[in-house]
Amino acid sequence: KKNWEGIVSGILAGTAAALVAVPFALAFVGAALAMFVEGMDISFGEWRVNDNLTVPLISGVVMMGLRLLA
Repeated sequence: KKNWEGIVSGILAGTAAALVAVPFALAFVGAALAMFVEGMDISFGEWRVNDNLTVPLISGVVMMGLRLLA
């Protein structure tokens, strides 16, 4: 179970950390999508994907893709 305070805190912390490498808009979108994915339970059959893998992977791919499109 996730709460709104944790999601907002995660977005703010993720945005702040990503500002080291990318502009604000990319950092915010990457962090917001990462928190969305973090709240999902992804599984293949009985195998559950660890969110420690999906969160950085999704945020990095999103920010890289948006940067390439700009």
